[in-house]
Amino acid sequence: MWRCSETFKPGDMVVISDQDDDTDGPGFVDGMELYCGKRLTVKYEIGDHPEDGGWYEVDGGNGYLWAGNWMKKVNKFKGNK
Repeated sequence: MWRCSETFKPGDMVVISDQDDDTDGPGFVDGMELYCGKRLTVKYEIGDHPEDGGWYEVDGGNGYLWAGNWMKKVNKFKGNK
């Protein structure tokens, strides 16, 4: 089973990836596509779900839960090491 190679912590700046299959993971639903390509900040991890890289709440993400395998770190900021 594929696993997300990145881990995220509160304060990390991430970019939401475009999804090839909107039924993948915990549920990429209508409306989430508006956030693809946008930079958002991780607020906290919802739970330990290593099969899809964890689920996260992000600032500005309209309350959606985001799987770790839908995000990539933006390595521009000091907190992202």
